[in-house]
Amino acid sequence: MLASPTTMELYKITTPLEEHEHSARLIELFIRSLVVEMGMKLKTMGSTTLDREDLLKSAEPDNGYCLQNYALVAGRTINLEIGD
Repeated sequence: MLASPTTMELYKITTPLEEHEHSARLIELFIRSLVVEMGMKLKTMGSTTLDREDLLKSAEPDNGYCLQNYALVAGRTINLEIGD
């Protein structure tokens, strides 16, 4: 636990459970194996936060992958804003 030096509030830092991490790694291994076997290209984005300010929401997947639209996103930053 951490304490804020100005307000003395306590903050608890949590991490995903081991089972969750194990499953996430297995899924990633499956995706990477599939991409290699099919001769595809893959853009990985890790746990990138994807914002949509117009919806006042965002998503933060454990791992993000672009396969089908690889050619559109290769070498670019993903931007979910409409019109950008």
